[in-house]
Amino acid sequence: MTLTDDELSKVLTDLKYVPVQKLQAAQAKAKTERISLHDALVRHDYLSEDELGKVAAYHYQLPYVALSKINIPEGLLHLLPEEVAQRYQTLAFEVEDNTLHIATAQPAATDLFDMLTKKVGAGNYRVSYATETGISSALHLFKKEL
Repeated sequence: MTLTDDELSKVLTDLKYVPVQKLQAAQAKAKTERISLHDALVRHDYLSEDELGKVAAYHYQLPYVALSKINIPEGLLHLLPEEVAQRYQTLAFEVEDNTLHIATAQPAATDLFDMLTKKVGAGNYRVSYATETGISSALHLFKKEL
């Protein structure tokens, strides 16, 4: 689950990540355009998608992963059916030292993480936060490879 507008506003304020005036301007644009605060911040160039991903990762106390900078092995990309990966905004991106690395925009999906770990035969897993946009872009590879 992505952050609500209120949660995002609070985290940005607490971290002093965006000047108050810019945050208020983005909130006004979000309301006027009937879009989320996240979308207003990105659309109007207040913050990048990666910067917002790092903010969300901080909120969830997870490391951040930019999937656009990672080559995901085909076997891991196809580990979950595409529909499940989209619904849960989750995919595996690496196996290292008996640990499955999982990228997600829904960190509460722990049952899914356990299932993926067992399916791969790894001993444990490590979850990193990835933006929904990053996961969607990675899932486009799913379609190209089929």
